[in-house]
Amino acid sequence: MTLQRYVSKELTHFVGRGLSEEGQYSILVDSILRGGWLRHSPNTTQEPAEILERGGVSLTIDRFAPLSEVYGPQVVCFCDIPVSDLEIHMRKYSRFGLSFLKPFLIEKGANPVYYVAENSRALKWFMGEEPKGVSGYAVTRKLLFEHNVREYIDLFWKLRMGDNPPQWDTGLLVPFPEEHEKIGLLQLLLDSYVFSFVKYFDDTTADEDPENYYMEREWRVLGDVKFELDDVYRAILPRSYAERFRDDLPGYTGQVTFVES
Repeated sequence: MTLQRYVSKELTHFVGRGLSEEGQYSILVDSILRGGWLRHSPNTTQEPAEILERGGVSLTIDRFAPLSEVYGPQVVCFCDIPVSDLEIHMRKYSRFGLSFLKPFLIEKGANPVYYVAENSRALKWFMGEEPKGVSGYAVTRKLLFEHNVREYIDLFWKLRMGDNPPQWDTGLLVPFPEEHEKIGLLQLLLDSYVFSFVKYFDDTTADEDPENYYMEREWRVLGDVKFELDDVYRAILPRSYAERFRDDLPGYTGQVTFVES
């Protein structure tokens, strides 16, 4: 018997935010459930590829972007919210979704994000030189991360490149020294498995505010998720699509939760 309901045994992904219900239904049924792939971007023209199969994932880093956009990993996002408490989340995203049990997604590399409350106070001496007019704990975590994340990106790039950056010579790339390769791997670890799992949120927003990401209890998978139809634990869609859904996917045997449009 379940003794608590504030977390779920399943992780849910909703599709087609901002699209019509027809568009959302098509993505859920035609693109995802029939295709057997949950992609980081439903509009990608590339062949689907799972992170565990291709051994890498595209990650863009823009140190000049707003803090929440400095890291742009290819991830599939899920919420850890019991099905009975999904109403607020569905209002923000859509009423079409699917879920998998946590052990299945953990095998795919799923992990919770690290939430950072932007207004939370932090020690100013992590900023290096004391900001003008700032004393005590007057530095917010947003300011702290904005400063140090960009410093980290620049510093690790310089450490990796060293005094003798690789040069092209007769078509051959001069290799990095071993220490520089290790620094590069450490940077890749931090970029992919730490900073790509950081989520900033404004704690002053209401629960219903689309910018209140803390309510999502987000988990992420790097890359795309390949699955069989039997792996899907639950499909979520408006009740008006019930008959059509059963006709389109007669082989689906998982749970179905119908919600009002």
